[in-house]
Amino acid sequence: MSHQDQKIWLIRNYACFLSPGEWTGVYDFAPDEVKKAYEEWLKADQK
Repeated sequence: MSHQDQKIWLIRNYACFLSPGEWTGVYDFAPDEVKKAYEEWLKADQK
């Protein structure tokens, strides 16, 4: 899955929003695997 596709999947399934367009992370109830994948995705996005 491409980096952009991963972002879309995370937003669609587990994203928290303050208001439209403001990404704040994943929900607390998200599975640990998703939280870990999100953290790894953020690290890859920082490069």
